[in-house]
Amino acid sequence: MSDSEAGTSSRPSSTSSQECHKKTIYGCAFNPYSKRDPYFATVGDNRISVYRIPKDKPTVTLIRNYQDPAKDEAFFTVCWACDTHSNAHVVVAGGVRGIIRVIDFDSATLVANLIGHGDAINDIRVCPKDSAIIASASKDFTARIWHIRNSACLAILGGVEGHLDQVISVDFNATSDYLASASMDHTVKLWYIGSGSGVDKRIQQAKSELKVRFIIENRAALDKLVDNPAEVHYPRGSTRDIHTNYVDCVRILGPLIFSKSTEDEIYLWKFGGLNEPIAGQGSNVKTESSVMHLRRLSMPETNMWFIKFEIDPAQKYLVCGNQKGEIHIWDLKNGSFPNEMRLGNRRSSSYECQSCTSTQVDLSTLRERAELERFRITVKRRLAYDTTVLFQSVWGVYGCGWRRLVRLQI
Repeated sequence: MSDSEAGTSSRPSSTSSQECHKKTIYGCAFNPYSKRDPYFATVGDNRISVYRIPKDKPTVTLIRNYQDPAKDEAFFTVCWACDTHSNAHVVVAGGVRGIIRVIDFDSATLVANLIGHGDAINDIRVCPKDSAIIASASKDFTARIWHIRNSACLAILGGVEGHLDQVISVDFNATSDYLASASMDHTVKLWYIGSGSGVDKRIQQAKSELKVRFIIENRAALDKLVDNPAEVHYPRGSTRDIHTNYVDCVRILGPLIFSKSTEDEIYLWKFGGLNEPIAGQGSNVKTESSVMHLRRLSMPETNMWFIKFEIDPAQKYLVCGNQKGEIHIWDLKNGSFPNEMRLGNRRSSSYECQSCTSTQVDLSTLRERAELERFRITVKRRLAYDTTVLFQSVWGVYGCGWRRLVRLQI
């Protein structure tokens, strides 16, 4: 069943739909590779659902539904990847059983089971430079890097100076040289995975034409060759100075980092000084521990953990849901919004604007010059666990605790 509220093209509109499994929807993600109508996937219980959004209609249409053969599976996270060998779009999901499922979207067939984590998987992110490479965060205290066609892990980030509790969130930087990880141990760590790290060699090995032929002709030989993951024990940056509780979401934007905890705020900060690289003075012999606080974004009603935020691919918007079912949207490029927002024919009473920080200004004058608009829209008064954004217009979709998903178009 679904309900819709739609106005004209200049007004925000929303559509909500309930899923049949009657369980929490923990994750959602748009397909950024599709040139057709927008598609997005959701995960809840042991199901992965894929929906289509007609661009000219305020509706969502279920087009695929995958039920995991394991009845005790509960998926927590989902993303899209692109198989560079076959050009197929695949849905990647993981959850309580610690197995990452890679499923071909068009054929609805299983491409691979990625097995290696020793406990539940909390987050999966796709490499921005290579859509066949993914990173995962797990309850086993590690982050790992995979190729979507290789069942063996390529790299393990953790160990000696790794996290001391479960890793809840990970994110690549734009050049894919670094991976940030956020943990229940209150820390955010920044790992170097670029040239010379050892991780790059494992990735190149998995991508080689020889390995592609082995995928087709001799899968066992492929597994034997790549089942020797690189181990990274020492991060380039590590801090406990940002948050005082579980850090459940982290995103990298340029040299800066956004992160949130259960403190009703999203923090913008960076390792080292403003004019230093992303890891500050961190190197292979030194871990950067100093940080610079840049701004706090007020995000009320988020004192439960596992509430994620997202930045759109154009790096224009930051979107986050909360326990009241509000979607808060920040314009990262100093864009302006109307003085009032309408949701269908109803005026939204929860519009709010305040000064925040823009990442599009000279870093040396960030604190003085930066201003940014924020507004919030209450769509449904239900807990919002996850948000996802597509293109430069805001298509926010989030899962909540009452088997409901919501689409918001601005």
